[in-house]
Amino acid sequence: MNAEQLPGMPHPWPLRVTRTGDGRAVAVHAGPILLSAFRAGDMEMRDLTICALTEGSRFQGKAVAAAFGIQPSQVSRIRSRYREHGARGLVHQMGRPPLLSPAQLRQARTWAGQGLPHAEIGRKLGVSRSRISELLKQHGVLPAPSPLSGAAGAGSGGTGADDEQAGAGAPAGTADHDGGQDPGARAAGAGGDAGGEGAGWRVAARIETGTVACRYAGAMLVHAFTDRIGARGLLRAGTGASAAGAGAPADDLGILVCTQMSFTLGALTLEQTKHLTGADAGALAGLTRLPSLRTWRQRLGELADGCDPLALQRRLASQMLAIEPAESQVYLADDHLAEYTGHQSVALGRNPRRGKPTKGHDDTCICDLAGRAIAFTTGEPSALCTTLPGALAALTDALPAGARPGQDTRPLIVFDRGAAFGSTFTEVDAAGYDWLTWRRAPLAATTLLPIAQTITLRGGRVRQVAWTDEQITLKDYAKPVRQLTLFEHGKMVAQAISGRLDACPAC
Repeated sequence: MNAEQLPGMPHPWPLRVTRTGDGRAVAVHAGPILLSAFRAGDMEMRDLTICALTEGSRFQGKAVAAAFGIQPSQVSRIRSRYREHGARGLVHQMGRPPLLSPAQLRQARTWAGQGLPHAEIGRKLGVSRSRISELLKQHGVLPAPSPLSGAAGAGSGGTGADDEQAGAGAPAGTADHDGGQDPGARAAGAGGDAGGEGAGWRVAARIETGTVACRYAGAMLVHAFTDRIGARGLLRAGTGASAAGAGAPADDLGILVCTQMSFTLGALTLEQTKHLTGADAGALAGLTRLPSLRTWRQRLGELADGCDPLALQRRLASQMLAIEPAESQVYLADDHLAEYTGHQSVALGRNPRRGKPTKGHDDTCICDLAGRAIAFTTGEPSALCTTLPGALAALTDALPAGARPGQDTRPLIVFDRGAAFGSTFTEVDAAGYDWLTWRRAPLAATTLLPIAQTITLRGGRVRQVAWTDEQITLKDYAKPVRQLTLFEHGKMVAQAISGRLDACPAC
């Protein structure tokens, strides 16, 4: 204040800002006069008081800043916000500004009530799926309107306020004249678990013609491989999948292709397909979107119950090797315990990761050097010598006629050091294969002096190695065994044993 505002006062009264004894309120005094009082922590009221003092009472900004204990530049920013936006500009936004407006949040809750996946809602509103899940957890979902209430609203000639609100909440490009939902969402729908199967948005129809934008377009290269091996005929023959007519909802083959493409995109379970964009992932299978999870689970379970997975795997491996044979006759074999914690009783097997028995089944897999699974068996937990013969028989059936074991051809089976048992090697030799594995520790002493040799590696690199080559005998194995010992700095570092006696040891 100054002398012009209060006549008779030759000097302005000093400005004081004090707190009450309990610290809950702040009082602003000009001399003995109380100008304002507000709750401590009410930043909007504080800024409004600062604007009133500097704009109306003509206190200098430096004096006001000193009284409130802030910088003059902060007082200047407060006044600028007030002049530009009025009292609304003084509202403090704590943290990040909200990503969705109230209308958009209501639209998201409505879509969730209709069963639209969270990922699809996030794509429509331009936010992440996790943020949509968090908002829906806080605010809940709005139930989908019943057909009777929807028909009554249509017949009563409503004002359309809800439609306008939905259209305002949707991002640009998604609203149209039919109620704020984009045409692609009405025609294709979305996958979800809520609602009945008869709802139009739950039907995944085929894409007949036209160009479709897809963020996963690179995965279309998978079709080049599946077409070469005749995956369509294999799946239909192995699962009994049926084909639907043109324009019909997703057929069995579409269900299987959606499953394959979802796994290709990184989903490990059907539940994880919620993280995929339904329309883009469905386009990979020629559908307007992924099927609803309820339909997907039910039909995929029916197809799985009606097929032999091992026979389907053998048929796939035979077709794959016929199109593109393995470059070398070397195959990797291994088995592991697949844990099972469900309610159905299973046997106990040793889990090497935990070092104790665990419920589960034993899987034995044989693949080539390119990583392609050729043979696969599963059963009760047991030793490798028990499960391996079935896998070797499946490998023999899958190999082309010229590559099967015989007098002139003995493919090589390679194990890790966990398979170094004579009984396992006996089964491999009886099936017509040679074998190679690392010896378990401790390494056996050699009877020969090491030989130094220079070998050329891939890329033209040259390396000197020192090794010994000798024949030994193993327990529970009737034939002689070749033992190769690798030396570094005069010490043994590794030993490999093999039933193949005529290969170059340095290679």
